[in-house]
Amino acid sequence: MVVIFRVKVVFSVEFLYIMFLFSGAFKESLNAPFDLAAIFLGLVLLKVVWGIIKRPVIKKSLIIPGALVISLLFLMLTSTMITGLTDSSIEKVIKFVFLTMPTFLLPFIIIKNKESIQKVLLSVSILSIVLSLFAFPMIINRTGLFVGFNNGNYQGLARTTGIGFIALAYFYLTAKKKVKLFVLPFLIIVSVTLISTGSRIPLIAIGAIGIYALINSFVIKKSDVLIKKNSIAGLTLAAVFIIVIPFLFSKGYFQTIVYRFKVLFEDNGGGASTLGRVDRIQSAIEMFKENIIFGGGIGKFGQFYIGTEGVYAHNIFLEFISELGLIGVLWLMVFLTFVLYHSVIQYKRANRYLDSLQIALISGFLFFFINALVSGDINANRALFAFGGFLAMSPYLKSEVKKASSKIAMQ
Repeated sequence: MVVIFRVKVVFSVEFLYIMFLFSGAFKESLNAPFDLAAIFLGLVLLKVVWGIIKRPVIKKSLIIPGALVISLLFLMLTSTMITGLTDSSIEKVIKFVFLTMPTFLLPFIIIKNKESIQKVLLSVSILSIVLSLFAFPMIINRTGLFVGFNNGNYQGLARTTGIGFIALAYFYLTAKKKVKLFVLPFLIIVSVTLISTGSRIPLIAIGAIGIYALINSFVIKKSDVLIKKNSIAGLTLAAVFIIVIPFLFSKGYFQTIVYRFKVLFEDNGGGASTLGRVDRIQSAIEMFKENIIFGGGIGKFGQFYIGTEGVYAHNIFLEFISELGLIGVLWLMVFLTFVLYHSVIQYKRANRYLDSLQIALISGFLFFFINALVSGDINANRALFAFGGFLAMSPYLKSEVKKASSKIAMQ
């Protein structure tokens, strides 16, 4: 493994990008006199501009995603012209331009090879470990229902530790034996933090990915069940969690997440959180019916739902269909098809099979996609677009390496 736990990764453009992407999980807790997301984005852009000055080349791989994201901006602006401007619609468009657009496009600029993607996963690992260590006092001395930063932003911590778990699992499964022993304690710490946050969906997403990985660890024949050789490390990890998690539960930890899953099956229909989402589904459908083609207007769902701005549908499909209509849903389907095509079909053409690094990226994208089905709006779920960018960029990496090798051979 090329980049495992190198100190210099914290000075890389990949690390700065990850800090920009997940700064919402912790930035308000630091009480900084400036916006950390803007600072990290500015540093990333400075590095990108300096790289372009040194090598003034724009990759062809940037053209299609650039056209995609600009077309969505055009749809948003068209929506405001048809339905009118509100404070919420202005805020949503501004956040899209200055946060979500660069989130999606920057991977096509900063990712140069497989080592760059490994740096991304390493950066995610480092951030999730640091946040988990800071959260541990809250876990041990529980004073509230949830564990999180920014006055209770448990979902931000859950998303960060969730993707951190995937990244650390990748390093654990692909590392040599000595490195596995080094990674394992951090993987357990991040896992405990994830479960302790009290957020259900990130845990469900990780569970679904884990079950899929477990199923693919075996080969069933007529009279035998064979274990794949490269799955032994993963099964060992699963065995460790089977021992550690029940032990911690017996000591009184994880009560919040147990309670939150328990209410899903109670007579009240899953608690206020679940009932609120059901109401949003009904309102989104009604809003769509009133304007099938263009939707009710970007950022207008809150007004339609309860007459208050800043409220969203808590589902990315409902958000697009209610605010941007059929045209918006069509755009979302094109985006998902674009990512799927490049992450699986194009990648197999370039590399013959999906390797562990690509599977880690696909797991990350699925993790954020499942989150986007129940939480946040388009800007809050920009990590989905980030991993969509990583996946769409990954098929080009092998060809880039081949081109570089050919140039060296000709010199």
